[in-house]
Amino acid sequence: MVDRYPHTGVLSWHGTDRQNTTTGVMIPGTLTTLGIVCRCEPQTSRYIVGTNGDNVAIEYAVYAPLLTDSTSVTVPEGATFAAFSKTFRVAGLFNFQKHTEITVTK
Repeated sequence: MVDRYPHTGVLSWHGTDRQNTTTGVMIPGTLTTLGIVCRCEPQTSRYIVGTNGDNVAIEYAVYAPLLTDSTSVTVPEGATFAAFSKTFRVAGLFNFQKHTEITVTK
């Protein structure tokens, strides 16, 4: 039988920095990691437009079970995805009715 989600990966991101009101020192946000079961499919001809207008190649399309509202998961800008002993930048995270699609680049 075919396993729908044969891979595992880790989503990581830092929370927002905040400033200590008494000392004025910036306190870095905490690191949040989320282990997920997923299916990683290599992409060869999918691109997104980068901030400077260049085409940025999507390395993998990652499909995972739905990241539901019950876990209150919101992945901010600058998140990373680690799988296959490599770390990728999350370009997009899209929740659909039954699954989540994550696009990652180098």
